[in-house]
Amino acid sequence: MNDYEWIDNCFRVEQKRFGTWSSYDKDGKGILTSLNKDGLIAATRWYLQAKQEGFSETTIQYDGTVGGKL
Repeated sequence: MNDYEWIDNCFRVEQKRFGTWSSYDKDGKGILTSLNKDGLIAATRWYLQAKQEGFSETTIQYDGTVGGKL
C-alpha cells in the first residue's frame, strides 16, 4: 500500500510526521509543505500552473533599513 496519493496524475501528497502534509513532483522532488491536505493541494496546483506559465523562482530580498532621521 502506498503512503501517498497522486493528484491530477501530476504530483503526489503524503502526510508526514506531526500531521504536516508535503507535495512532490513525479521525480520525487519536494514542492511544498502545509498543515492541511486541501490547502496543500490548492497551493501546489497554483505553484505548478504559475511555473508552467513562466513564473520565476528567483528569490527577491528587501533591505529593511529605514533611512533618515525619525
